Amino acid sequence: DVDQWLRFLATDTILTNRETSPSRGIGDDYRIFRGNNDPRFVFVPHDMDSILGTTENKVDYDIWLPTEMEGFSRLLSLPEVAERYYGTLLELIDTVFSPDEAARTVKQELGGWVPEQARNQLLQFLERRIVNILGQIPQELTATSTLPQRNSLPTTTESSVTLTGFAPAALTSRVEVDGVPANYDVQSAVWNLSASLTTGLNRLHVVSYNADGVATAKTEIDIWREADSTQALGGTLSSDTTLSSDRTWSVTRNLVVPSGISLIVEPGTMVTVASGKSLRIEGLLQATGTAQRPIRFTRSATS
Repeated sequence: DVDQWLRFLATDTILTNRETSPSRGIGDDYRIFRGNNDPRFVFVPHDMDSILGTTENKVDYDIWLPTEMEGFSRLLSLPEVAERYYGTLLELIDTVFSPDEAARTVKQELGGWVPEQARNQLLQFLERRIVNILGQIPQELTATSTLPQRNSLPTTTESSVTLTGFAPAALTSRVEVDGVPANYDVQSAVWNLSASLTTGLNRLHVVSYNADGVATAKTEIDIWREADSTQALGGTLSSDTTLSSDRTWSVTRNLVVPSGISLIVEPGTMVTVASGKSLRIEGLLQATGTAQRPIRFTRSATS
């Protein structure tokens, strides 16, 4: 019963069981039981007297310590199982171990046996442990690069870029960038991919998917692949003009598109405008980008 095993591991991890248990990566202090009607094996733990800081006041244990056992390492390396493990941790934190429910349980089970001060210490430990666990579970989809910024965009002259980021761990079994599967490490919820670039502005779409193939989060990142040259623009156009993405176009003097003249801007093109300069359209401006190749008008980097 995979869900029962994951619930056992998640519960033991939240309680910070410091006995020689699977949540520490040690194969001890449990039995497995197989029924006749339901032949799936379930965990039956025992020796639970070293939980919630009763033996050591340390909350920053890794939630993946169970993978130090070979069997659990193989099980939790499966993306669909890792996704469920993360989800089980979050579900227990929101329900069984929520502040009100935890306080009620501790009082109900220990009220007649343990002084209030000691019970409060258990709850304070649990609160700190949960904060630590939540810090180990990414819950948003992000996309970043290490490229330097130019005109407020990550910029490169290369034909590819390495992207990386986090995925919402409890909702992700795989990540794709523009339909291309990324490398995804289930235990860190970190993805990475080397994405191809064309000259000009590239908008890369990142999507995370759960084990059922349903998109769970989306984000995007713009990367500017710098052109080989920059061409200045200014004055009044005398004929139809096309701005292509194979170079950067810089309005260094006031630019006027007069009546009867068209200025066509191709997808992926960036037009920078120097400080104090303007672009006035009296004729036609045709600038139609695409989802992957948007068009950008921006201030010059020196403005």
